Amino acid sequence: MISSSLRFRSLPALAADAARGAAVEFDDVKTRVQTFQPSFLTAVVNMLILILLIVVVAAIYRQMKGEPRLDSVNNPEKRSWMQQKLGNRNDDGEFVSFAHGLFGCLDNTSVCLISAFCPGIRWADTARMAGWMTFWVGILVVCLVQLGWLFGLLGWGLTVTVGVYFRQMARQDFQMRVGGFTVCEDCLAWTFCPWCAVAQEAQQYEDAWDVGHPVAKHAQERAMERNRVTR
Repeated sequence: MISSSLRFRSLPALAADAARGAAVEFDDVKTRVQTFQPSFLTAVVNMLILILLIVVVAAIYRQMKGEPRLDSVNNPEKRSWMQQKLGNRNDDGEFVSFAHGLFGCLDNTSVCLISAFCPGIRWADTARMAGWMTFWVGILVVCLVQLGWLFGLLGWGLTVTVGVYFRQMARQDFQMRVGGFTVCEDCLAWTFCPWCAVAQEAQQYEDAWDVGHPVAKHAQERAMERNRVTR
């Protein structure tokens, strides 16, 4: 009887303990929410500052570089070497790979530097040279992808998805093999070394423009047609 009465008398005490525990957990959650809100707001402000900086640097880069020019290489030896690299085919008539290796960044120092320090701007310029979009639309894509990094892995997913999609388009432009295992290759490149992927794609189109490759001529035609439509 004594133990039974003790159990009944302890019920209010147990209820009080549970209430105090719930109150402590609620206060802990409330504190976390209050801490999260200003930190997220700070992240948003920092991201907006970064995007503004990207736009400013992009405008300077665009002004300094100007429009790409076809057939700008007059040195016969260099021209022959670039044409050979761009025309490297296998026995099936397919282009083997990109003209420069994934780690061949130093083949073009200026491309290497801009890809290392401003990869988004360099990617937007490559998109322009490929005729996929205008330079400023490319910058818009870069800024939208940057916003994804506010949500952690979403930014990584957007970066890899966009990078792989347009890298596959680059392969298609130069009649390389697309799909299948090449998608895995491109995912690995954009996941573990996106700067090298940006530089490799940039050098591909820079070389194409320098020697007047049909891909560059087609891109120029698309850009001219786009300009006529917008006017």
